[in-house]
Order: sequence, then C-alpha cells, then structure tokens
Amino acid sequence: MMRALRVGVLAGIVAGAVMAVWSMAAMWVTGSGFWLPLNLIAHTFYRSAPLDARFSAPALLIGLAVHMTVASIFGIAIAALVQRLRKVTKLPVAVGFGISAPDQFASVGKYADAAVIGSAIVQTIERSPGKEAQAVAEFIERVVGPRSSAVSP
Repeated sequence: MMRALRVGVLAGIVAGAVMAVWSMAAMWVTGSGFWLPLNLIAHTFYRSAPLDARFSAPALLIGLAVHMTVASIFGIAIAALVQRLRKVTKLPVAVGFGISAPDQFASVGKYADAAVIGSAIVQTIERSPGKEAQAVAEFIERVVGPRSSAVSP
C-alpha cells in the first residue's frame, strides 16, 4: 500500500500540474482568461474568489491546493486499484486517463503494464487535418520515446 501511496501521489501531482497548466493556457488562448480555472476551483471553498479571469492571490493558493489535493487522491486511488487488480488476475493491467506527456506515461509505467492514450490522440488528429497519421506518430514518439515497444512498426 505504501508503494501505491508514493507512486499515486507523484503521478497525481504530475498529472494535476499538466492539467492545470493546460486548462489555464486553453482559457487564455480562447479569451476566457488565464486565471479562470483556478478561480472557479477556489470559489467552491472561498466565496470571495472572483468568478472571472482577474488575478487573486488567495484564489491562486486555494485553487492550486484544492486541485493538487484532488489530483493526488485520484492518483492514489488508481495506483491502489492497480495494486489490487494484480492480486486477483494475471492479465495485463492498462491505465489511461488524461495521459498526454512523457512524465505521465513514465509514471503510469511504474505500476501498470500499459498506458492508454485516448483523448490526446483525438485532439492531435483534430489539429492536423490531412496529416493525421504523421501527427499521431510524432505525438506518440514524443510521449513514449523513439522506437518504444509501445508503438507498433
């Protein structure tokens, strides 16, 4: 259980940080405002947090604390589930939820036999009309590394 705790917290923090940066950048690019995601998270617990893109130091601290705590708990839950599955089956265990970066892929590899990358591939396809196969191949190589056994020739 300690391994699940250690790996789960690390994987959760890494995935949570990537997701936070991604959502903040996406909101900034779309014109909604960079601070909006953290403000909305903070507003759940701190009603004085702005409901728009204005910067607020308390909202930043509360939003990050809540987001990273939830991400860590989610990481622990997945790691513990994988650990339990290994006790009841000899089948390979695959994990996939929001995997889109090399560090996330490596974290999953510490406790699962396979990492499933779904929505990030769909987004890559959507951004690459006419070059879908090449874009997906480049994305996979960037995430899992060159000539990985995870990529079929």
